[in-house]
Amino acid sequence: LGSLALTGIFALPRATGAETPTGVAVFWDAAANQVTVDDAAGANPRLGVSVAPAAAADDTIRVRLNH
Repeated sequence: LGSLALTGIFALPRATGAETPTGVAVFWDAAANQVTVDDAAGANPRLGVSVAPAAAADDTIRVRLNH
């Protein structure tokens, strides 16, 4: 069996096109299979916070889960 991590810092996929600063709450968009800063009126569950800035062209973001 594999393991399941519920906390920690992970690099996760995100949409490109907008910068994301450190310390911003991030959410999981299950339809797009990526991190977003939009909670979609509560439809996207909170993942945690960004722990490093992501440039507009970055396709991943570092996130501290459950923070």
